[in-house]
Amino acid sequence: MFSRLGSTIVQFVLVLWIAIETQSELILGLASIAAFGPFLILAPIAGVLVDRINRKAIIIIADASIAITTLAAIYLFYADSMSLLWYFFIIIIRGIGNGFHFTTLNALMPTMVPQKHLSRMNGINYIATGAINVIGPAVAGGLLTVWREADLLWIDIVTFVIAMVPLIFISIPKVATTLKKGAKFSFFADFKDGINTILNIKGMIPFLVMFMAITFFVTPISTLLPLFVTKTHAGLKTDYAIVIAFLQAGMLIGGIVMSFFKGFKKKGLSSYIAIVWTFSIISTLILVPTDIEGRFWIIGGILFISVIVLPLLNVSMMTVFQTIVPKESLGRTMSVIGVFTTSITPIAMLLAGIIGEYVPIGWVFLGTSVLGLMISSAIWFLTKAPQIDQSTSEILEKQEQMAEEQPVI
Repeated sequence: MFSRLGSTIVQFVLVLWIAIETQSELILGLASIAAFGPFLILAPIAGVLVDRINRKAIIIIADASIAITTLAAIYLFYADSMSLLWYFFIIIIRGIGNGFHFTTLNALMPTMVPQKHLSRMNGINYIATGAINVIGPAVAGGLLTVWREADLLWIDIVTFVIAMVPLIFISIPKVATTLKKGAKFSFFADFKDGINTILNIKGMIPFLVMFMAITFFVTPISTLLPLFVTKTHAGLKTDYAIVIAFLQAGMLIGGIVMSFFKGFKKKGLSSYIAIVWTFSIISTLILVPTDIEGRFWIIGGILFISVIVLPLLNVSMMTVFQTIVPKESLGRTMSVIGVFTTSITPIAMLLAGIIGEYVPIGWVFLGTSVLGLMISSAIWFLTKAPQIDQSTSEILEKQEQMAEEQPVI
């Protein structure tokens, strides 16, 4: 959580810097691709390595690489030498570190948490993440009025050091397929195993296709939000901080609910309902006038309401995956799932930047929301995506039977 706090502050500073410096939807889209692209490319490799080598070492190396890029950014800001070239280099390296970090943490959860508490633990994780995502932008937005960007980035270095101390002493379980000294593994064989695991689960492929569609249509919203605030509505740094704080507060409250609530039994269906809710509310952003007082509070309020159900969507999806995928192959399978669900994100980012240059951002938000609603509904009602709930129930029943058959010692 300390590590995430520092990363959140750095992300806020870097995104806001490029949005204000360039005032270009296209550059903002390209920057998003540069930040996200490494994850997409490296996800299969990261997933296989997470299942085979020391997971603690992966986290430490990933966090250290991210901290080094922060030091580089601090120097460049102090020297007044930050340029687009350096900016893209820094966010690409951070993207590589985040890709390994994210994949490792997702694979760790079910090895350290009992199955019956998995949904709640994912919810608690959302609480902590949501709290940090509220605090980070709020702190950054406030301090940027009196501090320079470089001054603020030192917080990331401090949080990195704090995060490393307990991590050294935390015991992280090893999985059955952890590579022994001198042993070899086949990347392609492991990656193929992840694909076969997905193909053998009823309803998984259309369910993943639905999430690919959702990712594609929600990406323009997250990509263009900084310019929607600073350009469309003539907002300042503090106004963007207000909007982001509202957005993350919605995630936080949703996470709190999920920490006490196991989630609905039909997690696939509840995920679809959350999708409908989110897109329906986001579509109303186009109605916010650009010339009234308090417009940023209205934008923040709309985003708050729209994302409050996202923890239900994300926790349900993650719990389904962590339940139906064997723990010893979770890393490689989750990496394949990540590739499936995010493979079109770079295209969406680029299109968002190009279309945003010619179409008002509010209309982009409306169009993507309507298309997202239509396509996700078509997939849910016209394919076998609902069978994911049946697959989850069958696997849970098998796990319960195996637990009952084990002798009591």
